[in-house]
Amino acid sequence: METVVAAALIIILVLLSMLTLTYACISAQTGLLESWRAMDERALERSRTSLSPVGAGMEATGDVVTITLKNDGSVKLSDLRQWDVVLEYVTPTGRMAGWYPYAQAADPGQNQWALQGIYHDAAKALPEVQDPGIVNPGEELVIRVKVSPPVKVGTAGVATVSTPNGIAASLAFVK
Repeated sequence: METVVAAALIIILVLLSMLTLTYACISAQTGLLESWRAMDERALERSRTSLSPVGAGMEATGDVVTITLKNDGSVKLSDLRQWDVVLEYVTPTGRMAGWYPYAQAADPGQNQWALQGIYHDAAKALPEVQDPGIVNPGEELVIRVKVSPPVKVGTAGVATVSTPNGIAASLAFVK
């Protein structure tokens, strides 16, 4: 009789252990499936995103770089606070490379960048037609970066702009 009770307890413990392990395995597989789907969704969004350089220029003072980019993809681009802007250039005292944070104001502060505007055609100053503040496919955006120290006269630099999903565009600018 004692062995039957002990055997029943052991069988119950084994069954509970198997159920717990099965639940943990199913939960792990569900988590893996969800992360796989999220990764697949990010990869699909990246494949539909394209940002191409249109042009870059400098103001006469050498402390403001203007960058024009076009959304050539099929994804609407927004949330400019999450974008990265990196400049590499020559100063009167040496080389400079740096990341510049986004400024909400239309006129950026020292070592910041701001959106000058979103245009249907930046060269003709035709403003965007739909979704203000969002760079729709086919639209262009103009970015102003205020640099300190200024760019040295007669030198070139490289500007790189990257979206939150990792799509980047690089272009050269000359003073």
